[in-house]
Amino acid sequence: MTGRNESIGLIYMLSLFWGVPAFASDGVIEINQASAVHGDVSSGDTAGFPVTIGTSGSYILTGNLATILDEAAILISADDVTLDLNGFTVAGGGSCSGLGTAVSCTASSGTGIASAGDRITVKNGTVRGFGSHGISLNDYCHIVDVTAMHNGADGIDVDRHCVIRDSIAAINGGQGITTGAASSLTNLVARSNGGDGIETDNGSTVQGCSSWDNGGDGFDIGFSATVIGNVAYDNEGDGFDVRGGALVKSNTGYANNGFDLRAEFGTAYMDNVFRGLGDGYVTGNGFDAGRNVCWGQLCP
Repeated sequence: MTGRNESIGLIYMLSLFWGVPAFASDGVIEINQASAVHGDVSSGDTAGFPVTIGTSGSYILTGNLATILDEAAILISADDVTLDLNGFTVAGGGSCSGLGTAVSCTASSGTGIASAGDRITVKNGTVRGFGSHGISLNDYCHIVDVTAMHNGADGIDVDRHCVIRDSIAAINGGQGITTGAASSLTNLVARSNGGDGIETDNGSTVQGCSSWDNGGDGFDIGFSATVIGNVAYDNEGDGFDVRGGALVKSNTGYANNGFDLRAEFGTAYMDNVFRGLGDGYVTGNGFDAGRNVCWGQLCP
């Protein structure tokens, strides 16, 4: 037993000093700055950034990752990967300043975390300072409890059938959060981004989200969506710009430079509260299903 314990200790020390991949007791592969620089984190990974995750499984950060300006950080080439940021930050060396359309960023390229595979989960940490997207994932992804900020393009950019919840996108040069069709967005905050706060494609559900101080619309929503219990204010565009066939219920919009709600034909809106300090309360060919309040009285 003594020899076995000594071997385990040696492997651990090598992982600290030479970047040899280390495994947590549950088989999760650990990633830190040393292992990123050394390489061989998983199949196909070479020394330096980006760290390439080429094998399905679970990975966890055991410290912050920092790239030089305009380098990408993590590329996930396999399907079915869970990446736990473990409360740490993946940093690209850049930053952004200003609000809305005046956001200006120092980095020009590089994505924080990108996937070529499907069914990727990224959770519990911060991705900041990259010239392109903070996080860019393919279909059937999950993003949970993540902050994406100070990135030159979108904070979070994902494809279809993705789930994003309990996350923040702030002071990014592009959109705060953008998704493909049939996605679920819950309890998100998008603020002070250069483009739209939250943008999602057809058939998605957006619930319990807040979007303010963005350079575009607070919410830009595709066809046949469900939009419930969200708040949009102080955006340069419309509060909610919603395509046809959607349900827009129990939302609040105020102090947007455009309309609080731009509803296309076939969109039903009900139980919303609007204050109309920009272009006005509601425009378009949507259907007023009742009990909408505009500045303290039922909407005309």
